[in-house]
Amino acid sequence: MTNFKLEPRVLLLLLVPVLMGLCALPAEALTEPAAALQEEGGGAPDWFSVVPPIVAILAALILRSVIPALFLGVWLGAWGVAGLGFEGLFVGLGDMFDTFVLQALADEDHASIILFSLMIGGMVGIVMRNGGMQGIVDRITAWTNTSRRAQLATSWLGLGIFFDDYANSLVVGNTMRPVTDRLRISREKLAYLVDSTAAPVACVMFVTTWIGMEVGLIGDGLRVVGASDASAYDVFLSSLRFSFYPILCMGFVLMIAYTGRDFGPMLVAERRARSTGETLRPGSNVAEGVGKQGVQPGAGKPPRPINSWPSCMATNGSSWPWLVLRVTSCR
Repeated sequence: MTNFKLEPRVLLLLLVPVLMGLCALPAEALTEPAAALQEEGGGAPDWFSVVPPIVAILAALILRSVIPALFLGVWLGAWGVAGLGFEGLFVGLGDMFDTFVLQALADEDHASIILFSLMIGGMVGIVMRNGGMQGIVDRITAWTNTSRRAQLATSWLGLGIFFDDYANSLVVGNTMRPVTDRLRISREKLAYLVDSTAAPVACVMFVTTWIGMEVGLIGDGLRVVGASDASAYDVFLSSLRFSFYPILCMGFVLMIAYTGRDFGPMLVAERRARSTGETLRPGSNVAEGVGKQGVQPGAGKPPRPINSWPSCMATNGSSWPWLVLRVTSCR
């Protein structure tokens, strides 16, 4: 459990983005009469839409905890919808739960992502307990005897598991963590390698959970502009040559893994790990089960890669048909 302390300086820092936004606003935006807002259906002015995400990001960086930061961001957004008044502050708190959170959980697409992530997480847990993950790690360790090879193996494994970014992070992170810890690669570097291959590769491959969402959004846009006869999937394929961020991100990961060049806080983290063996930052809050030891195989379970096959085949057999149908249905 993470010790959560809300200090006065934290509250002060949380107000910084709000004050910055207010200072950057034109005078007419600050003097916009409340009556005009009521005529438009109530709620906050347009500029307030940037405040919740900025506050949520800043709170996550300061508190080093995502859940309170998301709670604060959603609450601010609900307050803006309810009207920036004293009463709206409490109305927004109620609406946050019975409207926004409830609708998000009841959404079919959101529910499918949650179930898919739970299924992948369960598969990873089973594979780790039956010795299959340790067997895979032992095979990888035979080749990854240097820091460069370990980082390249992490990067290529991240690019290979392309069908879902959440599954990518769960599988690659849990598989490569013992290898990178043994070679004194910081957890910060491991997180970068995993994160910068998971989402980018899921954005550009032909059949992924992300593509299903993207094609659906493209189809909605085509209907709005009166081009409903066009194929949303064909439009997506045509847009791949403009996917500069994911392509460059994957290229940078491979370049950094091969050259070993680091800078800034990452360089500090790598020097700490190489010199002291402390792959975790001192004072970091790590969730239970993902510390230095992680989930260990059960007693009497031999570490063999073949132990992971039944779980992987069952998961892939149940998820791939759903994934293909999801993408093709959006065409």
